[in-house]
Amino acid sequence: GYGPLVPMRPATHGIFCRILERKTGEPALDAAPIRLLLMPRETGKTTLGTQGYTLQALLRNPDTSILIANEKEDNAKKFLLSIKREFESNELLRALFPELLPDLQSGSTRWSATEIDLRRISRRKEPSVFVTGVGGTVTGMHPDEIICDDLISLEAARNAKVGGRQLMEAVNDWLHTLPF
Repeated sequence: GYGPLVPMRPATHGIFCRILERKTGEPALDAAPIRLLLMPRETGKTTLGTQGYTLQALLRNPDTSILIANEKEDNAKKFLLSIKREFESNELLRALFPELLPDLQSGSTRWSATEIDLRRISRRKEPSVFVTGVGGTVTGMHPDEIICDDLISLEAARNAKVGGRQLMEAVNDWLHTLPF
């Protein structure tokens, strides 16, 4: 259902999706433990690469855990809200994967603004998806994947161009604390 939100073009988005799915056919690229994907603003990077990919990864393996990080935790919460809405109201997804849908009526499932759990086989402590902002703590958590989406805002990048490197250095320092 994300198609209408992003004007997708096979030439632009096809290779992006193949890289995300690790299906490029290039072993070094497909097996790389850390990857940096850069796309211009407003081309669907967050919709496809953060939200869509997270949904796909969870449906492939509901025992996985994914951390989504953004410069601001509030933005990461918005990404998670979009993912939650798919599980709550996407009728096709709900029909195809009913065994993964969380039991929200019991009150025992994590389903908040900062973390969610799908039904799992394992009893791991990490949520299916959880979010943080730059500077946030993820001590003791061991996600299978970390998606860093726009850790540096356009404003911060502009400040760095004119010599204001403090935020850039803070982001770099924080990145070294993540459990890669």
